[in-house]
Order: sequence, then structure tokens, then C-alpha cells
Amino acid sequence: MLSFVHPWTLLLWAPLAALAAWDWWAWRGTRVRALLYSSLPAVTPFARDLGLPLAGLRVLPYLAAALLIAALAAPSALLPSPAHDARAILCIDTSGSMGADDFTPTRAAAARAAARNFIDALPRGTSLGIVTFASAAQVALLPSDDRGEQRAALEHLAQPNGATAIGAALATAASLLPAHGRRAIVLLTDGENNRPPDPEGAARAIGARGITIDTVGIGVAQTSATIPGTNELAGLDAPALEAIAAAGHGTYAQASNTAELARDFAKLARALTWERRPVALQALCVGGALLLIAFGTAWRGAWHMD
Repeated sequence: MLSFVHPWTLLLWAPLAALAAWDWWAWRGTRVRALLYSSLPAVTPFARDLGLPLAGLRVLPYLAAALLIAALAAPSALLPSPAHDARAILCIDTSGSMGADDFTPTRAAAARAAARNFIDALPRGTSLGIVTFASAAQVALLPSDDRGEQRAALEHLAQPNGATAIGAALATAASLLPAHGRRAIVLLTDGENNRPPDPEGAARAIGARGITIDTVGIGVAQTSATIPGTNELAGLDAPALEAIAAAGHGTYAQASNTAELARDFAKLARALTWERRPVALQALCVGGALLLIAFGTAWRGAWHMD
């Protein structure tokens, strides 16, 4: 997405376009009159001038001027750049529904395995924290770039039990992240929130701080698996997770088996190596203008030598 520091400067394109149109019309008229009133030997050079090469030569200066005007507007674009200080918080659902056995052996065990792979795939130097949540959110690991500490925290996750407080987990995760840099929250859950605060509202506030929220839904909406100790189906609230990801300017992925879960986490780990940063395009515009001028000069010289 392009943005300009001085967008009003682009208004100069209007008179430039008008001048180019008038110049083109006047030039074409001169050549046509020459064809009408000259003998064949005399009009041969003009006939050649009516072709594309010299027509292009007349356009190049205006294109160069348009690029210089764009440079005055100080354009920039958000482009992917390597992230050297990425920080992420992994939010893992440990509510009762994570004990469902539609994953082998359970959703919770599959989540831990995927989290281990996620840690192994993280770029070197990435700081990772872990938040677990059921009826409430808890910090299992403060942000750390020590892979040993990250793996050890996964071995001490609570057994599946309790309700699902997604909004509280997001708020807790966001509180562990700094004000600047590449920051992301990765939420792994079945998405069936049943505790305040509202997850989508929390995600919207977090997204406004420039923190990305990616969600991974574990399970399927139509399942025969039940929450252990109950007769309640352990479903998946995919629309809620999609809304959370959208509010947090992130992505949503649904994993219906262990292989898909591992694939989704590997993709998210790779994404942490990049962030979108504003890149100034003034030099590119000026360079393009100079290139057009140089090309036009060389082209004109070669044409007149024929």
C-alpha cells in the first residue's frame, strides 16, 4: 500500500498531462500537414517520424517529469523486511474441550507436539512467551529466547479442565509484548469462548497496537467427540476464530488432524522472520526518471544517425 508525505504535490500531474496532450496534438498536426503538402522525397523523413520510435521519444520526458513529481510527494510503501527482534506469545487452550480424542491421542497432546515443532522452527533470536488458559489465563513462560526454557514450559502445561477464557488470554499475552518491533500472538484453541472479556473486542484493541494475532482452530465443527466427563460435544467455533484473526490483522487456519496442525504452526513460525515496514521510494522515482532521460537521449541519438 502506497502512502505519501506530501500527496498534494501529485496535483501537478494534471497540468503535466494537459501539456503532454497539447504537445502530442501539435506534433501530430505538424507531421500530417507535412505529408499533405510535400513531395514524396520530402515527406519520407516525416513519415518515419510518424512511427512509434519518435512518438515514444516525445512521451519519455513527460514520464520522467511524472516520476520526479512523485518523488516530491515522498512516497513510501509497506514492504516485507527481515525481522531481527521478533517477539511472540503462544496462547494454548487447556480447557476441558482440549481433552477430546478426535486428535490422537487428544487435542491437548497434539497441541503440545505442534508447539514443540513451532519452537524448533522459530528464527534464531526470536523471543517467545507462553500463556495457557482455561477458566482464567496464566503465564507459563515469560518471553525468552532460550529454547530449553521454551520446551520445558510445554512439559508443565495443566491437564485439560475448566472453561475457555480466550479474551483474558489475549489480554494477558498482549501485556507481555513491548511497544514496538515485530510482535505476534499465536492462539491455539477450539474457539468456544465462555468467559469474559469479549475476545473479538480484545483482539481489535490489540490489533490497534500493531500486534498481529494469528489463530489456529483445532478440531472440527461437526464432531462426535465429547468433552471428557460430560456429554457435551467438543466442537469448533471457526467463525469466532476468523473474527479474532481479522480484528488482529492476522490469519486463521483450521487443523482437523495432527499433520495439518504441524503444517500450520510451521508456516506461522516462518512468518515471524518477516515484518512489514515502510520503505521510502523517493530514490526509486528519481532513479527511474534519470533512467528514462538517459534512455531517451541515447535513443534520439541513435535514431538521427540512421
